[in-house]
Amino acid sequence: MVDILTSKNLALEDQARELQEAVDNLESLCEMDKEMEENAKEVEHELRETIDLLQNQIREKERQAEQLQYTIGDHERTILKFRETVKTMQFQNDQSKKLMEKYDEQLKLAGSAQSSEFKAKIVEAKTYSEIVEGELHKLEAANLNKHVHLLTLFLPEQFLKRGADHDCILVLLLVHRLISKCDLLTTEIQKKFERIDQLTFDDVVKSHRAEQWGFACKLSQSLSIFRMILRKYVKAMEVCNPDNLRHLSSTYHDLLTHEKSLDFLIDLLQKDQLHDSLSLNTLDKTIAFYE
Repeated sequence: MVDILTSKNLALEDQARELQEAVDNLESLCEMDKEMEENAKEVEHELRETIDLLQNQIREKERQAEQLQYTIGDHERTILKFRETVKTMQFQNDQSKKLMEKYDEQLKLAGSAQSSEFKAKIVEAKTYSEIVEGELHKLEAANLNKHVHLLTLFLPEQFLKRGADHDCILVLLLVHRLISKCDLLTTEIQKKFERIDQLTFDDVVKSHRAEQWGFACKLSQSLSIFRMILRKYVKAMEVCNPDNLRHLSSTYHDLLTHEKSLDFLIDLLQKDQLHDSLSLNTLDKTIAFYE
């Protein structure tokens, strides 16, 4: 009996220990549950605070969005007003341009009439001035010729004979006159023919500019050579002895005949007929004769 009770007692003790362990486990689980519940409450509180903060931010963003929408609407209204103003100003500008063009045409018509009259007056005044100046030059030349004629009346007959001192003076005057004509032709040729610094394909193939400029260069070169020869004549006549000067004067009439080559070129220049197809053989012969 005692053994049975002892066995039962031991069994009960084992059950008590197991139950105690179960109780301890349950108490631990209960404490853990409480801790988890407290943690959950804290998390819930934090989440609620976060939600409130986010809701406040959302409301602020919505308020800003409404304000931006109002600003955008205000800007759109301003843009529409600006476009309407621009259209109005463009219309006014077009009207002003039309009026200005109309006034410009009227001013051009009036100005062209006045300009034509003014230019005509200038040309008329210039022509009249040139006529008067030409008449004065003619008068001066006539007086000089008369002066020379009167002076020759007081000179001995030997002075006026052919090959004498008078022909020496005529040769010197002829050479200076030829130099002046060469200078005149060179200057006018440079004005008449357009200068070409660099030839192009169009100048050679599609126009006559190359031929014209080549002719002008050739003529200017010939005139420069002739002018150089004439200046040698002047230098020689200034230093030579009287006998050599008289010998040169004996060729005066031969020298004089070649002046026609320059007179011919000057005449063509006056008539605006000096062109690149003109032959320069006569001028070349004159240069060769004086050489």
